Amino acid sequence: MATKLNQTDLFILGLLKEKPMYGYEINQIITDGHTERWAQITQSAIYYSLRKLENRGLVIKECHQEGHLEQRVFHITPEGLEVFPKLIAASLASTDDLYPEYSIALMFRKAIDNDTLKAALLQRREFLVARIAEHEKCMNTDKSVQPSAIFQHWPGGRVTGERNLWFYRSELAWIDDFLAKISTNDH
Repeated sequence: MATKLNQTDLFILGLLKEKPMYGYEINQIITDGHTERWAQITQSAIYYSLRKLENRGLVIKECHQEGHLEQRVFHITPEGLEVFPKLIAASLASTDDLYPEYSIALMFRKAIDNDTLKAALLQRREFLVARIAEHEKCMNTDKSVQPSAIFQHWPGGRVTGERNLWFYRSELAWIDDFLAKISTNDH
């Protein structure tokens, strides 16, 4: 494989491994599963990714006419089925850091005053609290809300949601601890 596939490519291959799909079905899963938030996968990237996967022989499209519209159903190829588990293993073994720009900003935090630092961390904290609440609803830990299809109905969806919640909660705890250190000038 000439260049590394990105998360959108991996996501599409995973969906197509489960069943052939129309492009609009993939887009609906992205919308319903809020993947732009937890995996940075957007609807605008889907058709580009499908073309790239098709050019690499990992996906094929089957076209048929419905009225005046041409419908395209995408399928994973035998080569795609062979490559997909290797891509999953490589991704799980990744040594890439999460949020490298966040780590760099923390390293150079002394470039801003403590009030600006606190304000930025409080803004991140607010984001995390909202994201945790949203994830809990999507995973149906709040029984009054219909669970998101991505977390409930796709293989591995639940464990993905649990991992994301763990990261959000861990970062929230870290921010609270760091904010306390800033207050005592112990940072």
